[in-house]
Amino acid sequence: MPADFVTIFNFLAKNKSLRSLCFTQSQIVKFCKKYKNLFKDKECANFFLLKLRINIMALNVRIKNNKFDFNLYDLDYPYVWPGEKSRRVFMIN
Repeated sequence: MPADFVTIFNFLAKNKSLRSLCFTQSQIVKFCKKYKNLFKDKECANFFLLKLRINIMALNVRIKNNKFDFNLYDLDYPYVWPGEKSRRVFMIN
């Protein structure tokens, strides 16, 4: 199903605060190093909720040329992600 970040993360949060589901930068680094073999090529997006100062951001981490590549987005980024492409979303439980 096509959706923007707000729709995706609020659906998955199930009435929890998005702040409570955010990774820290160090947690994301550790996760990516530990599970590098699970990351797919540049075709698969891997979204993490990340708290930076007072903002909640979406971090997309991918493997590109055998190295980590990332993009940082505001949650209110207006793009609607297509439903037919592969996406994974990570949040702290």
